[in-house]
Amino acid sequence: MNNRYEQLETELSDLLQGLFFDCKPLPDCEADFFKSFKPHVYVMYDNSDYPEGENLGMVVQEDKMKIGFEIHARTRRGIEGIFAIQKIIYKKILGYKPFGCDKLQLVSFGPLTGNSPNNWLYYAQFNTVSHIAESGEEPDLPLLQNVTFDII
Repeated sequence: MNNRYEQLETELSDLLQGLFFDCKPLPDCEADFFKSFKPHVYVMYDNSDYPEGENLGMVVQEDKMKIGFEIHARTRRGIEGIFAIQKIIYKKILGYKPFGCDKLQLVSFGPLTGNSPNNWLYYAQFNTVSHIAESGEEPDLPLLQNVTFDII
């Protein structure tokens, strides 16, 4: 079973399917990287910060996740350039609410080192927050079986 970071990468890359560029979660091995010069984007979970949690009988913490979009294109400008892809990513991703998370917020955008003469490489980073909690034990109270109400 995929963990929540893998699920988040897949959910976000699925949002960017069917456009003029290819998009998929960042592969684990070099053989799975895109080989063409068609513009493409890799989505990857970057890291998490865990501020001190609340302890109200069980530990609950925020998982402040950073999600990266690595953008590869032959040009910076034009209809298939970096900035065109950036605009689409902002339109589709900014404010999107992944399952179990808060809405995505933009943190940074800029070039990465390692550009080759035939390829530009940029990176957009977004933040979102999810919550994690200890499993705990089963509650002592029975689960609610049905609800009845009167119409007044």
